[in-house]
This record gives sequence, C-alpha cells and structure tokens, in this order.
Amino acid sequence: MKVFFYAPLQSKASLYPLYQKIYKTIVFFHHYHLNKMSYRTAKSSLSKKTSLGLDKLSRLIQEADSCVFEASYPDLSLGYLIARSLELDKPTVILSLKNHRPFFLDQISHEKLIFKTYVEDSLSIAIQEAFAESNLKTDKRFNFFISPNLLIYLNRVSKKLGVTKSTFIRNLIEEYRKKNP
Repeated sequence: MKVFFYAPLQSKASLYPLYQKIYKTIVFFHHYHLNKMSYRTAKSSLSKKTSLGLDKLSRLIQEADSCVFEASYPDLSLGYLIARSLELDKPTVILSLKNHRPFFLDQISHEKLIFKTYVEDSLSIAIQEAFAESNLKTDKRFNFFISPNLLIYLNRVSKKLGVTKSTFIRNLIEEYRKKNP
C-alpha cells in the first residue's frame, strides 16, 4: 500500500524520535512511503531543502492509498493536509499521544477518518489496527463488461447528470441498498 505520512517538523523536538518510530513502523508493515521527508534521519541533519511545499504534499496525498498524520500538537499545514486527504476521500489515520487528541478535529465527521490514540509502547499496535481499519475503508476497483448499447446509454446519462460513469453506477447501487437492506 502507498502511504502518505506527515508529522509537523516544527512541532516539539521531543516528538521527533516518535515520528521516526512511526515512519519505521509503517515500513515494517510493508507499506511504501510517498512522503520522503527525512523522518528517518536525525532532526539535526534536516535542512530547509527537505521540507516540501503544500502543493507537492497535496499531489502526494492524491497518489496515496492511505494517509497517516501524527497530530498530537496542532499545526496549520497539518490541518490543511488532513482536510485535503478527506476531500480526496482517502482513508485518513490520525495518530495522537494519549491526552493529546487534537481538539480541532473533534467536530469532523467523515466515514474514512480513523482516530488512534497511543502511548509510545503501544504505537505499533495502534498503527497495525489503523491499517486494518484503513484497508476496510479503501475504495476497491471493480471492472465488468457491458454491451455497447448499455455503454452508449451510460455515457449519455452520466453526461446529462454531470457525473462520471462510476459515480452513476455507485449511486444506483446505493439507492438499491437503501431500498433493500
């Protein structure tokens, strides 16, 4: 799975070893990091060249299958990137130290938002649980064959409604599911 991990580098210096541990734990669970910010090196070796702009980070979120944010201490960039991840309908994991749950996220309700509170000793368990939940919330690709006549109709209807063909079909399934639970 392609994972976008972000933790604010300007936050408390004492958290940096924790960020490194999160980075390494994600690798341990065989996931690929899209954000190559140097969480894996000592904080003192970071230079301004390693920080990426919000546009670049936003593009990386678009590529990700899942996003993980360490949000024990609020940060403006962090809030923006979390909002971007949810806007793109990505499974979004928010990690925070026990007793440091980010208040600015308490009012957000989204089906793909996953909160995990941890203490340092339980970090890998929290991440493992978060990825298990994330896998259940990741959109799955489904391909099928239809006749040319149905495709012509689908193209016409989706264009008329201003939605993609996939969205039209998803909406039909959702309508049917509501009527037939």
